[in-house]
Amino acid sequence: TLLFWMGRKHYIHVPPAGPKGGSFWEMLWYALTHSAGRRQGSGFWSACENRYSFEQVHAAKAATKVAGVFALIPFFWALWDQNSTTWVLQGDKMTPYIFSEGTLHFPIVGPILRFIIGDRIGAEQMQSMNALLVMLMVPIFTYVLFPVTEKSGLRVTTLRRMGAGLFMTAISFLMVSVIDQRVAGGEKLSVLWQTVPYIVLTAGEVLVSNTGLEFAFREAPATMRSTMMSFWLLTTALGNLAIAKVFGLNVKERLADGTEVLHVSGPAFFNLCAAMLCVVAIGFVFVALRYQYRDSSKPTSRSATH
Repeated sequence: TLLFWMGRKHYIHVPPAGPKGGSFWEMLWYALTHSAGRRQGSGFWSACENRYSFEQVHAAKAATKVAGVFALIPFFWALWDQNSTTWVLQGDKMTPYIFSEGTLHFPIVGPILRFIIGDRIGAEQMQSMNALLVMLMVPIFTYVLFPVTEKSGLRVTTLRRMGAGLFMTAISFLMVSVIDQRVAGGEKLSVLWQTVPYIVLTAGEVLVSNTGLEFAFREAPATMRSTMMSFWLLTTALGNLAIAKVFGLNVKERLADGTEVLHVSGPAFFNLCAAMLCVVAIGFVFVALRYQYRDSSKPTSRSATH
């Protein structure tokens, strides 16, 4: 909060402009309701060309392309949010880590740990691992990993980062599956074993979530940026709705005490999640290969399209 306040003079404040006509939703409705008047073989947005300016139509087309990339992202959020549900349930079956007296009395660090998480790290406290790792990984990725990768000759484009993040998230679920197999076999594992999949999951989050925001802002025309940001945030809601539907279908029966018997549970559930996201990641790769970034595809005038 202090850093946010200190940087207040460096922010660019753009006051709301209000409706000017030619919004994405207005143009989408017009294109849908005037589809009969389109020329045969013409594009979806061609009905808007006689009513709106070339720049407005081009902006709507660009926004549609970005939204097409976002169409696969809800599956990422559907699985990522498992770190606050099924991952916690797994952690409840593991052994909490208890801080020793020597650790808790360590100068500065000990009192901070005691204040934040108490004397132990359990399943619920492990969730804070994600927030800590995000703060560490963002600067490391931005100032170390990405520049080094670029110097090696591999371009670190936004879509490549997002694709890699999807695969890493799938790998984290395979790791959780292995842990679940050992726990189910009767081993008393420390909850700190979840640290490794948390590291991989968070790396995937940084590559997908942070990069997705960057992609939405850079690829969307200035007049469509708020719309594209709302599309990006909508992927989270759709992901949660999707996983809720999956859980509903997965319930085999409900016992008298309210306990739910699932068709797929334990390691098999985590393997299913990993497999599903791998399929989505492969589909994302094909989408990314066909995508043309706006800077390289934006025509300068209507005549440039003929």
